[in-house]
Amino acid sequence: MNEEADIIDHQKNIIRKLSNEIMLLRGKLQSLEEHSERQHQEIDQVQLHQYDSQAQRLSAIKIIARMENESIFRDTTHLNSTRDNFLVHIEPNQVLQDRNPVLVTAIDAFSKSQTEKGSGMTGGTENLLARKASLRAAAVESVYAARNLKYVSSFSSSIQAVNYSITRSKLSSNLISHIMPSGNYDTIKSLLSASAMPQPAPNGLLLYAFDNEQRLLRSWLCRNGNKQRLEILTNILLAQIDPSDFSQYDSTLKPSEWRQVENDVTVLYDLTDEMKDIQDNHLMNFLQPLIHDLLNEMKSSESASNQILVENTTRVSNSWVCKKCSTFNPRRRKTCKKCRTKRAPDGLCSSPSLSTLNHFIKPRTTAKGLKFYSYTTAQEHTNTGKRTFMRKRKLSSSSVRETKRLKSANQPTSLFLIDPVFVNPASYEAIQVVFRHIGKHAGIKRYGTGEREWIIIVCDGHPMTLARSVIDSTLDKTGHQEFDWIVLSPGLGHEESNMIKAYTEMTWEVLMKDFAKTQGYVSEKALAFFKSCSDHHISFDNLQKFYIALWYELLYPYIHDSTVQGHSAQGYLEWTLSTMDDKTYQFMVTTVMKYCQSIMLFREGVRENSYAKLTTARRQFAPLWSSRNHTKYDRLVAAAEIEMLRAPDAIKSVLTTHVSFSRFGDPNSHQGIDYVLEEFNREVKRWITRHGDANTWKKVIRNIDRLSSLRSAVEKSLCLNTAKRSPRTRPNSSHDITTFRQHLRSNNYLTPHTRELQSLEGVMLDEDTINIHKLGNQRRIELINGIVQGRLFAHRSRLPPVFITRTERIFYSKDQNKTKSELKCEIEGLIAGLPIEMQAYMDIQADSATKGKKSDIIIYLQQLRETVHDILEDNLHAEFGSDLQ
Repeated sequence: MNEEADIIDHQKNIIRKLSNEIMLLRGKLQSLEEHSERQHQEIDQVQLHQYDSQAQRLSAIKIIARMENESIFRDTTHLNSTRDNFLVHIEPNQVLQDRNPVLVTAIDAFSKSQTEKGSGMTGGTENLLARKASLRAAAVESVYAARNLKYVSSFSSSIQAVNYSITRSKLSSNLISHIMPSGNYDTIKSLLSASAMPQPAPNGLLLYAFDNEQRLLRSWLCRNGNKQRLEILTNILLAQIDPSDFSQYDSTLKPSEWRQVENDVTVLYDLTDEMKDIQDNHLMNFLQPLIHDLLNEMKSSESASNQILVENTTRVSNSWVCKKCSTFNPRRRKTCKKCRTKRAPDGLCSSPSLSTLNHFIKPRTTAKGLKFYSYTTAQEHTNTGKRTFMRKRKLSSSSVRETKRLKSANQPTSLFLIDPVFVNPASYEAIQVVFRHIGKHAGIKRYGTGEREWIIIVCDGHPMTLARSVIDSTLDKTGHQEFDWIVLSPGLGHEESNMIKAYTEMTWEVLMKDFAKTQGYVSEKALAFFKSCSDHHISFDNLQKFYIALWYELLYPYIHDSTVQGHSAQGYLEWTLSTMDDKTYQFMVTTVMKYCQSIMLFREGVRENSYAKLTTARRQFAPLWSSRNHTKYDRLVAAAEIEMLRAPDAIKSVLTTHVSFSRFGDPNSHQGIDYVLEEFNREVKRWITRHGDANTWKKVIRNIDRLSSLRSAVEKSLCLNTAKRSPRTRPNSSHDITTFRQHLRSNNYLTPHTRELQSLEGVMLDEDTINIHKLGNQRRIELINGIVQGRLFAHRSRLPPVFITRTERIFYSKDQNKTKSELKCEIEGLIAGLPIEMQAYMDIQADSATKGKKSDIIIYLQQLRETVHDILEDNLHAEFGSDLQ
C-alpha cells in the first residue's frame, strides 16, 4: 500500500511540474504573439507611410507599368498576327480573360463599385454588370492601342461595324477609329468585303424569289466619264422548303409534261361551293360582333348615352351644326354646305343638339371583348339558290386537316441570298439572264449542274408578265422550250398592295376621298399620297378603318328598322333585298362584300398560310382587275389559276401547303416570299454605301448572314437589344372610325331610300357602275378562254374600263385623253368596218400615219372617221337610194 501511495504522489508531482511548464510556455507564446503583432503594425505603418502621398503611389505605378510594358506590346503583336480577316465579335468577358492580367486587375479594381460587391443581383444589376464589362474591355483595348498604334481589336472592330451599318458615314467611322482600336473607314470596308464562298443550293424542295434593287451612284462633277449612274441589280432569295422532299428530281412533274393538259376551266368562272362557304364564314364572323355592338348602343341607358355624347361633342368641336338640317359643317364655313343656311350670328360653333348627336354613338372597338363564332352553310330552297347560315359547334373534318396542315408549315423557313444578277428584270433578255442564273444555281439538269427537273420561282407583276412570254417563246438549240422547268408563282405582298391600290382608285370619287379628308389628309399632296398607296402599311391600316366604319353604317339602318325581329348577320343579308330601290346603298354593299372583304380575307390567308382563304379572296376580287383594266394582274391571276388547275397533285400539294413563309416560326406572322426578300434587301443596304460597286454588293450578299449575326451579338453584349421580338402594336383607331361614321351619318348617305347612283358629295355615278362586278366577270371569262386557246399575249382591241363617274366617261371619250395604243386600236376597228377591197390601201396609209406624234394620229383619226362616214353613206345611198327618198 505504501508503495502505491508513493507512486501516486510521484505522478502528481510530475503533473504539477508539467502544468507549470505549460503555463510558462503559454506566457512566452502570448508575449511572442504580442511582439509579432507590434512588428506587423510597425510594418503596416511603414507601408502606409510609403504610399501616403500621391507622388509615392505614382512612383510605384510607374515601376509596375515598366515591368508590364513589353508584355503588353507582345500581346498586341500576337493579336494582330492572329486576328481573323473577317469581323468576329468577342464577348467583353472573354477580352478581359485573354488580356494582360495585371492591367485587367488594375482596371477592375479602379472601376469596382458597391453594387458589384453585393450578394444578390436583380435583372437590372445584371445588365449593369454587362455594361461595365464592356466598358472595362474597351478600356483595356484602348491601353493596348496606346502601346501599339497599329493594333486593331476584333472587339472594337465589331462595334465599329455596327456603327457603320447604322450611319454609313466615313466621318463617323474615322472619328471612332481615333478613340478606339477599331480600324478606320477603309479598314471596315475591307473587312466587310472579305471573300466568301457563294451559297450553294441545298438538298430538298427549293423555291426562288427575285426582285430588282436600285442604287444611284452619285457623282458631283459631271463629265463625259464621270456622271450619275443608276445601278440596278436583281437580288435572288432561296427558300429551302423541305429538306426531305425530293420531288423536284422527278421528271414526270416537269412543267412541260403537264402544262398543255386540257382541263375544264369553267370551274374558274366563279366561286366554288367551298369558296362560298369560306367567304360566308368570314363575313358572318365579322358582322355578328358589329351587330352586337349596334344593339348595345341602341339599348344603352340615357346616362350612358349622355356620357358618349359629351365625348363626341369634344370631337366635333372643330365643326358646327346647322339648326335647319342638322348637318355638320367645317368650322371655316360660314354657310351650311347642304341647305346654305348661314351660321349663327354669335360667330361661335353651335353646340350639337341631343337629337343630332344621338346618331353619333361611339362604337366599341371590335378588337376587345368580342366572341367570334364559326358558321357553316346549309343549302335550302335549292330552286332559288338561297343559302342560310347556322352556327356549328365542332370543326369539320376538312377544317381539322387544314389545321394540321397549317401547324406543319408553321416552322421557320431556311432562307438564303444567292449571288445577284446585275441586270434590270424589265426586259425579255434580262429575264432570260435571271432564269439561266437561277437554273444553274439550282442544279437544273438542262444546264449540267445537277439533277433537278423543276423549281418554283416567285416574282411580282411586271417580271411575271414578261416571264410567261419568255417561257413560251424561248427555244434552245434543239427547238424545245429552254425554260420548261419553271413553275411560276405570283408574289403575294405585291399582289395585296395592288389590290388595295385598285380598290382605292375605284372608290376614290365615290367616298374614299371623303374618308381620307376625315383622317387628316387635306392638302392636294396628302390626298395624292393617300390615293397612290405608296406606303403599304399605312394603306392597309386606312382600309381597315374604312372597312369597319362602312360596315357599322351599312348595318345601322337594319338595326333601327322596327319591322325586323331578331337581328343577325343572315337576317341582314336577307334584309338588303328590300333595299333594291336604293342603287347607291346596293352598290356600297356589293363593293364592300365583293372587294374590300376580299382584301381582308387575302391578308388573313397570307398571315395564316392558308391557300383556301387566299384563293377565295383572289377569285372574288378578280373581276375588279378586268372591269377597271388592270391588265397586268388580270392576266397574272388568271394564268396562275389555270396553271394550278393543270398541275399534278404533287405540285398542287407543294403550292397549297407553302403559300407564305415565317422567318421566325410565328404561326400568325407569315408573309409573301417577295416581302421577305424586301426585308433582306433592306438588311443588305445597311452595309453598303451609295458608292458600292458590283463587287461590293456580291461580297456583302455572300456575308449577309454573318453580318446580321455580328450585329445581333454586339447589340446583345452591349445590352442594346435585350427585349424579345414582339408583334407590332397599333394605336387605337376608334376615334378615326367614329369620325368617318359621323361624316357618313350627317349626309344620310347610307340611309336607304329611292335614289340613283351618286357619290358622298352628290356627284352622279355612271349607269354601268352598279354592274361593275358582273361586267368584270364577263371580261375575266373571256380572258380565261383566251389564255386556254393560247391568246394570252395576242393583240386585241382594248375595251374601255367600266366607268365609275359620268365625268370619267366623258373624259375617256375625248381623243386627247387616250393613249397612242388606244387611238391605234380605234383606227384598226374603223378600217375593219370598211369594204374588203379598201382595207389593204387604208392599212398602208394607217401604218404611215400612226408612226408620228400623238397629235398627228388624232388628226388622221378624225379624217378617217369622216372618210368612213362618207363611204358608208355613199354605199347606203347606192343600195337603198330610192327607198331612202
